Amino acid sequence: MPLSMQVKLLRVLQNRTIERLGGTRTVPVNVRVIAGSKRDLKQMVADGKFREDLYYRLNVLPVALPPLRERREDIPALMDHFIERYFRRSGEDKPEIANAVRQAFMRYSWPGNVRELENACERIAQTCTCGTVRVGCVSAGILFRAGAQPSDPGMPLSGSLPAQPTAPIALDDRLRELESNLIAWALKVSNGNKSRAAELLQIKRSTLGDRIVRCGLGAQAPDLESQAGVGPQASGLETHATA
Repeated sequence: MPLSMQVKLLRVLQNRTIERLGGTRTVPVNVRVIAGSKRDLKQMVADGKFREDLYYRLNVLPVALPPLRERREDIPALMDHFIERYFRRSGEDKPEIANAVRQAFMRYSWPGNVRELENACERIAQTCTCGTVRVGCVSAGILFRAGAQPSDPGMPLSGSLPAQPTAPIALDDRLRELESNLIAWALKVSNGNKSRAAELLQIKRSTLGDRIVRCGLGAQAPDLESQAGVGPQASGLETHATA
C-alpha cells in the first residue's frame, strides 16, 4: 500500500468519516476493520515503508496465524476434511488414505498454505479411482518435494506414520500404483472404451490390454465391442459359402 493511501486509511480510522470520490460532503461511517498481511510490518515501519501511527492503529488485537508448515499437526485433520468434502461432492464415500500419502503431506512445506492443500485434495478426488488414496494419486511435485523436505523430527506424526524422515520407499510398488491409477482414470473417463483409453494414455490398445490384466483392472474394462455385438451378424450381413 503506498504511503499516500496509508494516510487516507489512517484518517478514516481516526475520524470515522469518509468523502466519496468526487463528493464534497463528509459521510460518517461505523465499521470494524480486519486487516491482514503476510509481510513483516514492524520491519516495514523501520524501513520507512509503512506508517508507524497506522501500524499501531491497526494492531489493536493482533492474531498471529503461522503458515501451515509451522503447524503441521493441523495437516491430517485438514486433509481428511477436504478429501471427504470433494469425494462427497462427487457422490462418493471418503476413501481410505494410505500412510505413505499422509507422510508425504506431512513432509511437504505447503508454500501455498491451506489453499494449496485443498487444491491437492480436490485433484485427488478427481483422479483417484482405486478406492484407496495411494501415492499414485498425489501430484508428483508434492511427492518429490516432500522427499527433499523431511518433517520436523521433534514433532510426532499422527496415527501410525513412521517418524523417520528417511523411511524407504519401494519404487517399483509406487510405479505400479501410479500406472494402475492412470489406467483406471483413462477407463473411467472413456466409459470403459479401451481404444479411447489407449489414445488418452498414448499407448497401443494391445499394450493397454496387457497392462489392464497385469494391474487387475479387468472389471473396469468390459469388452464393449463384444457387448455391442460387432461382427457380421450384428450388422445384419450374412455370409454364404460359395461353391
